Amino acid sequence: MGIIIRQSIKGIIVNYVGAFIGFLTTFFILTKFLSPEEIGLTRVILEVSTLIGSIALMGTSASIMRFSWPL
Repeated sequence: MGIIIRQSIKGIIVNYVGAFIGFLTTFFILTKFLSPEEIGLTRVILEVSTLIGSIALMGTSASIMRFSWPL
């Protein structure tokens, strides 16, 4: 088998294991220990932080090119 095929199979396995762990966490562990309001709050905090992070990166490349030391 080629290197790319082996790496692809490993990547697929890791993706499925991660999705399964996320499923277990979301549907069984979180619902047992947290109320629906707390679960919703954690989701909102995560999504807002992702949005703010992507907005913060918008001008980063232009700033780096403008203010970097000329080589």
